[in-house]
This record gives sequence, structure tokens and C-alpha cells, in this order.
Amino acid sequence: MVTIENLIIDFDNAVLKDISFSFPDNSVLLIIGRSGSGKTVLMKSMLGLIKPDSGNISIMDVDINTAPKREIRKVKSSIGVLFQNNALFDSMSVYENIALPLIYNRGNEDYSENVIEILETVHLMNISDKQIHELSGGMMKRVAIARALITEPDIIFYDEPITGLDPITSETIIKLIKELSNSEKRTTIIITHDIKGFLDFADFILMLDNGNVDFFGNKNEFMKTNNETIKKYLKSAGYI
Repeated sequence: MVTIENLIIDFDNAVLKDISFSFPDNSVLLIIGRSGSGKTVLMKSMLGLIKPDSGNISIMDVDINTAPKREIRKVKSSIGVLFQNNALFDSMSVYENIALPLIYNRGNEDYSENVIEILETVHLMNISDKQIHELSGGMMKRVAIARALITEPDIIFYDEPITGLDPITSETIIKLIKELSNSEKRTTIIITHDIKGFLDFADFILMLDNGNVDFFGNKNEFMKTNNETIKKYLKSAGYI
């Protein structure tokens, strides 16, 4: 269970204003909202990168800001993140990029089997030795997903996973994320401004507006709401 209670983050001007919601493990949460709505700040606070001014963030029954450090480290080690810009290192090979979390956590060993296995999971083969600059945008995204999955996390964040990709590549990445969310028992959190495709397999949707929760509920509730902003999202994505 992920539970956010009365979360307030204030950088001179309130960024998140008394945010509360919860959703069960092994479900897919879609976080949407316009630019500046607070999506990124919420994600960073859930990752423990930003401490709230008040409120609680509980992940796997651990408050990530007040629990003993050992428990917080355990939770953080069970989280994988796909960053918006991929955050791949051009000076490293595909193998080195993907193996980096394992090297950090376990030491510098040979993780070739792990890397080959996770590359197969994201439908990439025989590219371990390639340099990042040799890859297409879609391949880079899949390598970044592979790195986020290499530690077999219980929770994975996808931060704007299709931003900057062409429509065909975007469809491929959405299909992969759907496949991964269906095949693995894992909590999936997707931060996006584009719901097309993602809504098909989302369990819950959280919509932020100016630091407030404008909507939180399941997909059926989202589809049936009279919220005008949601109707615009649905129309732009071709759902109505």
C-alpha cells in the first residue's frame, strides 16, 4: 500500500497543498496534470528526494521520512525509476549503464547474465557492448527501463516515459510498460501529461491541478466524471 496523508510542500509558494490519497500494491497509478501542477514534486517526495513541510508518505508500511534509516534504505532499494531524460551515461556502454545499480548495491562483479536477461525482457538483444550514442531514441528508452528493472524492484516510477518520442516509438514503449505491468507483480506509477494508451491499463488515476488533487479514483470513475478538465483529456486522447 502507498499512502499519502495531508502532504504539504511549500517553496515560498505552495507547491503541494494538503495532498491525500492511497492505492494498493501491485496496481498501476497514473499521475496526470498540466505543467506546474505538482507532478514532479510529488514524485520526488515519494522517492524521498524532497522532504515535506508536513504530512506523511508511507510506502510498504514504512514512513519514508520518519522511520529508522535502515527501514527507509530498504524501501528505497526496492524502488526503480525511469527518468524523463533517461539519465544514461554516454561514456558508458549499454552493459555498464544497466549494471550500474547492481554495482552500486553489490560491488563490481560480472553481471552479464543479469543484463542479458533484462535486455531480453525489454526486447533488446545483442547490444550490451554498444555505446549509448549508437542507439535510437526508442532503444535508449528501453535501456533506461532495463536499468530501472535490473534490481527487480517492487515499485517502479515512469517519469514522462514517452516525452520526445515519435508516435510509433511511443506506442512501442506504452505497449512494453503495459506488458511489464501485467507480467510482474509490481506497483507501477506513471507520471505523464498524455493519457493515450496508458489509460487502457491504469487501475487508478490521480489528477493534480495547481498543487491540489483535482481527481483521484479508479478508471471507471475517471471515464464517467463530469470534470471538464478530464473530459478534455479524454477527448484529446480519442476516448470520447
